[in-house]
Amino acid sequence: MKKYFLIVSLLSVVGFTSCSSDDNSGNQGQPNALIGKWVPEKASAVVFGQEIPDYTYQYPHTAGCTKDYIQLSENNISNLHRFEGTACAETTSEHPWSRSGNMLTLNVLGQQITGEIKTETNNILVLESSASEYADIIAQIAPEIPAALLSTAKIRLTLNKN
Repeated sequence: MKKYFLIVSLLSVVGFTSCSSDDNSGNQGQPNALIGKWVPEKASAVVFGQEIPDYTYQYPHTAGCTKDYIQLSENNISNLHRFEGTACAETTSEHPWSRSGNMLTLNVLGQQITGEIKTETNNILVLESSASEYADIIAQIAPEIPAALLSTAKIRLTLNKN
């Protein structure tokens, strides 16, 4: 359950994190390229540019339900839509977001998070930010993750546009 909450918390940040880009093919110079519905797929810890398999998690969409998604709107509001339980009950949370160049900033669970857009295409968004930005969340949800990892790692979030 802790890992599920960690993944959801980290991926909730997705709508709220980003910065410079390795691959902006197709969207460079398009200020509204992020507007739309993004489905979180994966969260990974990254050290020295490499994903750590033991700390890579697929997003836990509820089987039989609509996949959770983040809707980024032109009015700089993001809405996280989650579908849970046997009835696929939907819950929505709203957060402000802003983008300046390749920097994307949002407020997540009361924390401002900023990250780097590593890949931005018409269908894929990959964001990286310092794991230390998530330190308070991770310490509460997954205390088994070593503090030393947080000081050197990044969190890589992968989303697909739907």
